[in-house]
Amino acid sequence: MSDVHNFDSTFAALDKFQMPMDFGRKDDREKARQYALENAVKKLGGSYDGREFLRWCFEKCGVFEAAFPQNEKRAAWEAGRRAFGLDILALCAKAENLAATLIAEDYYEKGKNG
Repeated sequence: MSDVHNFDSTFAALDKFQMPMDFGRKDDREKARQYALENAVKKLGGSYDGREFLRWCFEKCGVFEAAFPQNEKRAAWEAGRRAFGLDILALCAKAENLAATLIAEDYYEKGKNG
């Protein structure tokens, strides 16, 4: 069986069963969005490719790196980049994504052992 998905049917199923499009209240829409994001990071953690994508995101965002920028513009840019990566990491933790936890521990061990 192929790993290629029929995205039209996938989104139709999501609309019907998991995330109805008409929520009415802002709180309900936000809960549905949070559910979708948590579900996405759970799926990422469930595959090798997904875990590599998370690892790449954390590396590119500088989540596990110390930064010593040379000026305030660079400092602001790096803070924003890192904040985005930390948001992804927090989402993984909330979704109980074990893969992201292991990635974080791997970086911690690398940092300790230099």
